[in-house]
Amino acid sequence: MKEKPNFALRLYENDKYGRTRGKGLRHQALYNGTIDLQCPRVKYLVDVITYDQWEASAHCEDSMQIVRVAQDLLLIKERDPFDHIARKPLLASWIKRLDTPLIKPRVEGFFLMDANTGDAWITLTDPTHGTTFIEELRIRGCEKVRNGPDLFASNYELALVA
Repeated sequence: MKEKPNFALRLYENDKYGRTRGKGLRHQALYNGTIDLQCPRVKYLVDVITYDQWEASAHCEDSMQIVRVAQDLLLIKERDPFDHIARKPLLASWIKRLDTPLIKPRVEGFFLMDANTGDAWITLTDPTHGTTFIEELRIRGCEKVRNGPDLFASNYELALVA
């Protein structure tokens, strides 16, 4: 069995949140972020929005299937995905691979986070790079430094990587 890739998740508060970007269009992401895999060296992008917005943005059958997987995950973790009050603190995102600054294809999977507890889950399948994993993480706040992330999580010790 192939071992899980090492990765780091970095989330940055979206300074443009709520501002308009055209007639009737608003920046909706609360956080923008990256999932950086060490091997293979790949960067994925996440635009974190509320769970309700994320669920409503699923328009095709593939997206609906991913939403059902997220609902199943929440049920396994004893959280009711159908209780509108219980899912208020939930944030979610589709995952896109950063090929070039202009080419960002969506990959199968999602990022899900409970803003109250810091619990997070990533499921990702990218056949282009032969990457498939499901990971549960604890997201931590970061001391604010210039150009540094606001929230961070990883599944390995960063100090071990040169």
